Amino acid sequence: MFAKDNGEVITIQVLSTDAWNRTVTIHHMGTDGTASTNCDTNGSVSDPAGTGTASVNATTNCTTTSTPGTPAYTTTRSFQQETVHAVLPDGRQVTLWCQKQWRARMNLLEGSCKAQIDGGRTLWILVPQLDNSEKRIKYRLQ
Repeated sequence: MFAKDNGEVITIQVLSTDAWNRTVTIHHMGTDGTASTNCDTNGSVSDPAGTGTASVNATTNCTTTSTPGTPAYTTTRSFQQETVHAVLPDGRQVTLWCQKQWRARMNLLEGSCKAQIDGGRTLWILVPQLDNSEKRIKYRLQ
């Protein structure tokens, strides 16, 4: 791990870089289907002769609504990665990695580079731009 740094710019030596792909497989769970039934009953009770014997007339209508579930499925994604083998100013050799899409398709060349240690496992490599600014690219200690 890197020592916590105050943002001071250091010079590292890039020895080599390797590009490779990391594949991630994600399993998505399916969902259960649902069903609900609603019933409506209408009826009447009558004793037309007044004999105390009632007559019942009723109807019930039920409606069932169902929603099918979804099946489980798997997705696979591939991310282009870059591994950088470098030497820090204190002589430690480190291996850094970065997802290529985070780097905006830039290739890091062998030789000297300016960098900033952000403590923990992060190192920002400073890449000069055509407008004389510097782009910070995040690399992680592998």
